[in-house]
Amino acid sequence: DTLRLGIFLLSLFLVNCKPNPGIISLNGEWEYTSGHHTDPAAWDKLEWKKIQVPFSQVKEISEDGWVTLKRTLPKEAETLFAGEEPIAFRSDTLIADQIEFHINGRLFFREGTAEKSAWGNSVLTNLPDPIKKQMSPLIISAAFHKTADIPYREWPTLNNKIGISNEIFSEYYIGETISFSLLSIYFLTGLYHLLLYFKRRKDFHNLLFGLLCVILTFYWFCRNPSRDFIFRGNGFWEFKIEILVAILFPNLFSLFSNYILEGKINTISRFTSYLLVCLGVGTLSAANIIFLQKILFIWQIMMIPFVLYLLGHLTFFAFKRNKDAIRMLTGAIVMTFGTLYDILAGLGFAPTLNALQYCFPIFILNIAVILANKYVKAFNESDRLNEELSEKNAVLAKADKMKDEFLANTSHELRTPLNGIIGLAESNLFDPKDSIQIQKNSEMIISSGRRLSSLVNDILDFSKLKNAEIFLKNKAIDVKKIAELVTTLSLPLAKPRGLSLSVEISDDLPLANADEDRLQQILINLVGNGIKFTH
Repeated sequence: DTLRLGIFLLSLFLVNCKPNPGIISLNGEWEYTSGHHTDPAAWDKLEWKKIQVPFSQVKEISEDGWVTLKRTLPKEAETLFAGEEPIAFRSDTLIADQIEFHINGRLFFREGTAEKSAWGNSVLTNLPDPIKKQMSPLIISAAFHKTADIPYREWPTLNNKIGISNEIFSEYYIGETISFSLLSIYFLTGLYHLLLYFKRRKDFHNLLFGLLCVILTFYWFCRNPSRDFIFRGNGFWEFKIEILVAILFPNLFSLFSNYILEGKINTISRFTSYLLVCLGVGTLSAANIIFLQKILFIWQIMMIPFVLYLLGHLTFFAFKRNKDAIRMLTGAIVMTFGTLYDILAGLGFAPTLNALQYCFPIFILNIAVILANKYVKAFNESDRLNEELSEKNAVLAKADKMKDEFLANTSHELRTPLNGIIGLAESNLFDPKDSIQIQKNSEMIISSGRRLSSLVNDILDFSKLKNAEIFLKNKAIDVKKIAELVTTLSLPLAKPRGLSLSVEISDDLPLANADEDRLQQILINLVGNGIKFTH
């Protein structure tokens, strides 16, 4: 699944990288000067300095107040302007209080006032027809106004283009669709795991992953042009939230990896968490951009050793063939390459930007697979335990049935020798002078008493029967003698029913190798059942 998603996102990225002849990028070399200069006739008298757009993080325009930038549009733009189709301009982020865009000195866009800042807003507008009819060379200029606490760091941003209106708007809406699809996946995934955590508090990894997805949603929303619906004119708070999310994300990922790989949070991650929480509090309490920049600089310095530690930690467990570590390391490496690609694109060495946007889904999916595997293992273990429990219940049910059968048989077997003893004792009372019969009856009484003792032992040894541990005590026995004993013991039960019992076994029958008690028990059961069910 991860491979399929990676191939799908790579195809989307490559499609996005494919140059569109109807859209012209405005990145590259620009010129700038201090002041508000929109009249092309006065430009030759001004001193212009060269600067690469997008601006690097080091080379900032330091002037306050108005600053004007300009560049000549490429030859391809002149071809587009000469056509009949409408032309549009796009810029994702404005880092200024007020901004104006001109072509050959003619205004086509203005945003921001002294009362309402344009900081953080985006531009997507069609050029008026009079602008299209300008003579070459076509020169686009941008005039910015900023206060001392707002640095020019990122205008034009990562996506500043001019081109055929349908192409510009189509690219914008396709990007918005992809972006909102990913944002929805992040948010719903995070919400799902947060709900899982509240249902089962012991699974702390669900809380960490849920928060990870939710703050990732906020981060990409802050970097999406649709943020203007919420942050329009409040770029300072947008910047705050973006920095706060950037601070929290690696921290949550570190805690999550610790919990998954080690089952606990180690000392390094705990200490780093305290420091990052302090930076987060500082971010929320920041009163101006300069203070936020200082916090961002501290965070960037901290991230260098922290990211190296995190990659080393994952690599250590990956070498131990830990599949979870391998998946997390794969996601982290993909994100690293995406970040490096965006940096190269920002410096003009790659054709497009926002590769990281396509890397995050692979990263999130890898983590989701880790959690899914944990759930699969838990469910498999639960199924295994349920099967074992079902088997044990079946064994118990069988043992319970055996117990009932044993008690029924035992009660029947107890009744037979007891009736025999009673009948023999009554016979002695009726004819006390017949010593031979009395001796024979006494032997029968003794044998019946032993049988009763054996039955009592069987009851005491019921646990052996329950565990199928009954052992036979085989020896040489006289089957005819045992049969005659069983017949004699059963006569008191047969006479009231008008039945007669006889033994027809040859005196020459050899001795049998059997358990005397078990054989007697079997014969008593058979004869007793015969008497009971004979009508």
